[in-house]
Amino acid sequence: MKKLLVVLFLHLAMFPIFAQVTPPADDAPLLLDDVMDFVSVSKVDLESVIETIRVRGLGFELNETALSHVLAASIKGRREPALTAKLVLQMLQVCPDCRQRYFGQWTKDDLLALLVNKKLSPAVLLQEVQIRGVKNLPKTAESVARLRQAGATPELINLLVPEDEIPMDAPVGYEVVPIARSATYDRTLTGGTISLIVKVTGTVEFVFLRNALFTKNTSVAKMNSRAEVTMINFTAPIPKTGGAPSFTLFSTLDRPPAKSKKVAEQPITLVDGGFKFTVNESDKDGRVYVILIKYGTPATPNK
Repeated sequence: MKKLLVVLFLHLAMFPIFAQVTPPADDAPLLLDDVMDFVSVSKVDLESVIETIRVRGLGFELNETALSHVLAASIKGRREPALTAKLVLQMLQVCPDCRQRYFGQWTKDDLLALLVNKKLSPAVLLQEVQIRGVKNLPKTAESVARLRQAGATPELINLLVPEDEIPMDAPVGYEVVPIARSATYDRTLTGGTISLIVKVTGTVEFVFLRNALFTKNTSVAKMNSRAEVTMINFTAPIPKTGGAPSFTLFSTLDRPPAKSKKVAEQPITLVDGGFKFTVNESDKDGRVYVILIKYGTPATPNK
């Protein structure tokens, strides 16, 4: 009896993938020799082999040589073409790097050629770009123009070169201030907030345009104006049109203002593509301001 149990154990160990259709998750991926052996034996259920590959994956590179061996094994095992095709598709799905090697990223030129030749429908092209990605495509207005000229849909352009990621040139006389997006940033929102901590000396004009902040310093008397920004983030693109934004808080951080001066909410002026405001600080040592701004299109009132 003991000898029989040993023989049975060895028999199951030699055919682990058929002892159960869904092997444990820690089973090692199948080697090429394993797949060839199982596929070449006609008595072995090919559906079970396919299921085992789905669960355990492959432990070899699925290149041209490996695939030719599997197909030869399929011929030897007299497998049905439909089942062989199903086997190959399953191998492609679990292959660790197959999509990268055979369906990898497109280049900018690949995409433009497909757009011009119209080899893929707009819906399929959009889906493929979502999966593959496109490399070497600068997020610039020039890229948008080239894509549009090649026939790209607005959805594809917005996916590849979102408007809020296109760098903006500073208006004449202004300086660019690097800004960071909040962890909750959402480009689909029509309104949001800007948080700004800045030390202001003299008179400084702030201009927010879509996805950028610019400043312009104005000399007051014998004092040089400047803005030293220590923190800024925003939660959504600044709408090109819509209701006027407003300060929800405008205060000093480091010390209270002089009695003769009241820190008040500053007027905000709408400009093309955004808004601007001015901070006038007469203290020669400057003052740190905390500024929170709410912007966006106001909700339509119920009638």
